[in-house]
Amino acid sequence: MTHDGNKAEDKILTTIQQEYKILAEYKMIEAEKIGGIYVIPSFGNSLLWYGVLFVRQGFYAEGVFRFNMLLPDKYPDDNTVPTVIFQNEIYHPLICPFTGTMDLSHAFPQWRCGEDHIWQLLKYMQYIFNEPLDCVRLANITKWLNTEAFELISQNRAGFITKVKDCVNCSKEHVYDKPPTDDPHYITFDEYNEEVHGPIKQRIREGKDPMPGSTATGPKGLSWVKPEHKDEKAVAASDANQVTSNEGVEEPPLFPGKRPNYGTNNTLELLEKIPSKVVETKLDDVLKAVKDVDNLCDYTRCKAKTNLIGHTCEYCQGRYCFKHGLPEVHGCGEAAKNGERKRFLHPKPAKTIKQEEELAKAKKKLNAKLKDMQVARMQKTPGGKSDVASKTSKKKPNKT
Repeated sequence: MTHDGNKAEDKILTTIQQEYKILAEYKMIEAEKIGGIYVIPSFGNSLLWYGVLFVRQGFYAEGVFRFNMLLPDKYPDDNTVPTVIFQNEIYHPLICPFTGTMDLSHAFPQWRCGEDHIWQLLKYMQYIFNEPLDCVRLANITKWLNTEAFELISQNRAGFITKVKDCVNCSKEHVYDKPPTDDPHYITFDEYNEEVHGPIKQRIREGKDPMPGSTATGPKGLSWVKPEHKDEKAVAASDANQVTSNEGVEEPPLFPGKRPNYGTNNTLELLEKIPSKVVETKLDDVLKAVKDVDNLCDYTRCKAKTNLIGHTCEYCQGRYCFKHGLPEVHGCGEAAKNGERKRFLHPKPAKTIKQEEELAKAKKKLNAKLKDMQVARMQKTPGGKSDVASKTSKKKPNKT
């Protein structure tokens, strides 16, 4: 029963970690401000995303193409590339005319965890529609999903443009179709109504809030992220810098008032922060105080523990809970954005990536060996012999 319970806990923890990473991907897309493309995860399944692409230039200009994006079950730790399936009939060399599947093999031969992101995939999607000629010329592909479209764009440009225009007109006819699913996150559009949309349109042009008088404070978007308390405001994708309220929660007895943001894991520095009256008491209390502070989230006013579930920021080296682990939430948003852009513009060579993977495996193997040696030392008796050796020595010698 205990084994089954541990399995269930591990499964829940894995799911939480995965959805946290998906939330981070969603926030990266918002930070990039990719114009003309809209995506949102499904209400019931964070691995299924709905999207709509508005093409604003090139042969496919004025096209409105719906697509679904399926993330692998172990995303992002799996090297499997997400699958993009268009719901419209699209005439393009990189899109299968029968299934609507988009070929991503040229840009993403395999998915590199921590280096490849969904916002990059979306920008590549925009690129193949805005610049289909460059896409065909530069792509190192021997087998095209739509061979007819490839041959037409290479040999008969006018014929290709005619086919594309028919595709664009067809997509515009289905913009207001009824959704094929009852998922509340499926993106739908209403026909323009001057009475309803006119005032909103005018306020947007004037740079004002399109929905005046809105007092909604509940979670926005990302339905699978639930607030912990009724009075808390969830950190939504549209408001990453919103501070979650923890008023009414009792402070730890050793630290009356607002808990300082120590922002360090150094035990000596933590010990200096503890009140002197605590240090004068028993040593066990001091050690417990240091441990409590060291295991708390470094975000100001947050009481969440990070010893079991936590995230160390690669930019500020602070230790944060899942709620405040995103760089955009705890103040490292600009550093994260610059870092991702640098990695995208200057990717590491395949040889360097392979060396880093081998080094990580060697470190993991060394840590496992050190742990086994530590366990072996702990099992030894005070005399220096292990428990097995001491039991063997107590046996009577065999009579000859």
